[in-house]
Amino acid sequence: NTSVTVSGGDVSATAASTSVSVTEALPGENGVTGTKTGIGVSFALSVIDDTVRAGIADGVAVTGAHHVRLSATAGHDTTTTAKTGAKAPTGVAPAVAITISNVTTSARIGTGATLVASGDIEVLADQDARVKTVAAGDTEGSDTAVGVALALSYAVHTVTAEVARNLTAGGAITVRALGVSVVTSDATASAAGAPQERCV
Repeated sequence: NTSVTVSGGDVSATAASTSVSVTEALPGENGVTGTKTGIGVSFALSVIDDTVRAGIADGVAVTGAHHVRLSATAGHDTTTTAKTGAKAPTGVAPAVAITISNVTTSARIGTGATLVASGDIEVLADQDARVKTVAAGDTEGSDTAVGVALALSYAVHTVTAEVARNLTAGGAITVRALGVSVVTSDATASAAGAPQERCV
């Protein structure tokens, strides 16, 4: 086992991560055109795996500390966009956007001997994870028009603050986990221009 001896000083471990991910699949200025058939396909995929940890490992003894503070903070903003368009006598425009977001934030004091501090002990985990997935397919065809849009968001956002041993403090003991998770999916498909059937 490992031991950390502090002569009245503070023990602090901080881990922080802030990131932004943008994935786009977009058509050209005029989309896809054709004299007979126009097929425009857009596919956008985002896979996020973000882990932030601050802690005192299992079996590590800490003695003589004044304040003990563990802080893990994570912020991740993901946007995935797929847009497409097709214009032809037969127009087909599928747009697919998929986001897979795994964000984990943890602050932990592991197992071991009683941790004694003359001041405060803080174990803090904060996480803000946001996902936006957008798919749009716009089709125009004089004979046949097919617009398809799929927006799929899969999110596992986890934030934990944990203590696995006894604590003794001369001041306050704070164990806090705070998480914000916002996930939106927006799919829009349109098809226009195909003539209606007429009966004489």
